[in-house]
Amino acid sequence: MTRPGKIALACAAVGLSVSVSSCSKSGDGAAAPPPPQVTVAQVLERRVKDWDEFTGRFQAVESVEIRPRVSGYIDEVAFKEGGQVRRGDRLFVIDPRPYKAEADHAAADVKRYKTALDLAQIELTRWQRLRDSGAVSVEELDERKSTVAAATITNRPPRSISISAAHRSRGCSRTRPSKDTGPHSATNCSIRS
Repeated sequence: MTRPGKIALACAAVGLSVSVSSCSKSGDGAAAPPPPQVTVAQVLERRVKDWDEFTGRFQAVESVEIRPRVSGYIDEVAFKEGGQVRRGDRLFVIDPRPYKAEADHAAADVKRYKTALDLAQIELTRWQRLRDSGAVSVEELDERKSTVAAATITNRPPRSISISAAHRSRGCSRTRPSKDTGPHSATNCSIRS
């Protein structure tokens, strides 16, 4: 055997003797720990339903966007959210006071224009008599005719203004579903009687 082989064999013998001697000693005479306690249960056989839990949101099959045709404060909401809305059902009651005030203002304007027209006609008649007697010029008479024409035009408001004033004077304050847009729409304003 070669010298390096003898050295390796001697090292292996010394290591084996050390490990055998350490295994044979059992320490200070301490006993091995006891085995752990284990509970046992009887096996049950039964059907199990598979289920999963998901997070989600509900959404209606049909939805409606309610847009007012008039502005104002809502006094009463006459439907329950999520409930069925049919044609003719009252949805909201809008405070009628601003509409009444505006109607009164429009009525006062109409009276003022009518009074201005009456005055212009009276003055025109007076100036025509004065013109016949030669006391005033033709130019002054033409000015009075122009004043009567302007008062006549002012006394006749456009149809859209008179209709909206009529709606306001009746107190347009309830909103109902429209006949034209179906049972789920709520964009029509009916007149309060």
